Parts: sequence; C-alpha cells; structure tokens
Amino acid sequence: MNFHQLIPLVPLIDHIQTGSSSVAIESSPAKYQLIIVRQGHLTLNWDGHEPIICSQAYACHPDQGDYTLQVPRTKTVDYVIITYTMLPLEHIWTLQGHLTTLSEIKIHYMLD
Repeated sequence: MNFHQLIPLVPLIDHIQTGSSSVAIESSPAKYQLIIVRQGHLTLNWDGHEPIICSQAYACHPDQGDYTLQVPRTKTVDYVIITYTMLPLEHIWTLQGHLTTLSEIKIHYMLD
C-alpha cells in the first residue's frame, strides 16, 4: 500500500469505541476497523487462524470475518477501535494487518 492509493478515497469514521476488556467483534461488509493499543497488548483471534498479538495497531478487513479481542488476565490494556468506511464504496481498499507508528505519542494525542 502506498499514499497514491489514497488519492481517490475518503475515509468516513462511523464509530469510535474505547475498551479495556475482552470483546467479540462482528464484521460488516465495507466496514473496516483500526485497533490502536494505547497501553499493554492484546490478542486478536479469528476462527481457523493463528492468534495475533498486537501491541501497537492492527487494521481489520471485513473479509477476515468476526474476531475476538482478548486481554491477558493479569495485564492492564487500553485500546481504541475505529470503525470506518472508504468512499467511494465501490473502490477496493486492501489495508490489513499489523501497523506500526513513527510516533505513538502523536497517535495517542489525536485519540485523546
């Protein structure tokens, strides 16, 4: 993925959710999600796939299906889930997987 792919697209934020406990997430067609871990780490679980440990951010694509965010029992976790659509709807959006940031402080400032 590169920045040229973003030229014809506009992200439209649908919902922002904060959390600190385990939760099951249902995917919806054309609804993408960014999981941003503000403190600690969590595990993403999809049926039939290896669990993924996330300590910074993860982009969930609706084609991945429903998933669960699991918080370690003895740890404190603080995370944000941003649900968004990409306009125009007929355009293919492929962002998926682990994301890293150059400045977590700036990301957390924007989330605040």
